Amino acid sequence: MLDLKTLVKDYDIYAKKLTAKGFDAQELLALKELFLQEKESLNKLEKLRAKQKLLSKDFAKLKANNENTTDLERYISENKQAITAAETVFRDQKQALETTALAVPNIIDDDVPAGTSEAENITIKTVLSPKQFDFEPKPHEELAKHLAWINFDKAVQMSKSRFSILCQDLARLERALVNFMLDFNTSKGFCEISPPVILNEQAVFNACQLPKFKDDLYKIENDNLYLIPTSEVALVNFYADEILKHDDLPI
Repeated sequence: MLDLKTLVKDYDIYAKKLTAKGFDAQELLALKELFLQEKESLNKLEKLRAKQKLLSKDFAKLKANNENTTDLERYISENKQAITAAETVFRDQKQALETTALAVPNIIDDDVPAGTSEAENITIKTVLSPKQFDFEPKPHEELAKHLAWINFDKAVQMSKSRFSILCQDLARLERALVNFMLDFNTSKGFCEISPPVILNEQAVFNACQLPKFKDDLYKIENDNLYLIPTSEVALVNFYADEILKHDDLPI
C-alpha cells in the first residue's frame, strides 16, 4: 500500500503517475479526502480523550476536598458519550480509508512510457529472431492433443474448464524444465524452498493478493485459508514481522 502521507503531500505527482497508468483520478481524489477526514476525526478523538483525562483529574480533586461533583459528573458522562461516538466515526473512516487505499496500484517509474495498450510498448532489446517455417505451424494445444500429450476432456471431467492433464513426453518436459530451473539457480547461490501451498488470510494480504484478487483466489472457507497462485505469495511472507540485519543481505 502506498504511503498515504507522501501521497497527500505530493498529490499532483502521484495523480499524474497513476492516471498515466490508467487509474481513475476521481478515486485518487476520494482517497485523499478520506485521508484528510480520518486525520480530522483522529484529531477530534484525541482532543476528547485529553479532555476526559483533565476532567478525571478535576473530579479526583473535588472528591478529595469533599466538594460537589454533580455538574462535573454530568460533563464527564457527556464527554464519554462524545468519545464513543467519535471512536465509531474514526473506526468507520479508517476502514473506508484502508479499503480504498488497498485498491490503489503502485506508481510507475519515470522511464515507463504511458499508454493504453501493448501498442505503446517500446522494444528495448531483441534476442534472436522468430523462427520461420516452410509450412503452416499448428497451435500448441492442437499439436499436443494430436500427440496425446495433453488431455483436456479428462481434466474438465475431474476439475473444470481451462484445466488440462499433461501426459508422456510433455509431462516429462515440464518436470525437466522445473528441475533445470531449480538446479541452475541453486548453482548461482539461490536457496531452494518448498513452501506451503495453503496460506492464512494475513499472509495472502501481505503478498498484495487481497483484497484486489479476492474473486480469483481459491478459499477454504471453514479454515479461512487460501490456495496460493504462485510460490512468491508464500516466499514474501518468509521474513514477515522480522527485521533483517544488513550484513545478512542480500538473501
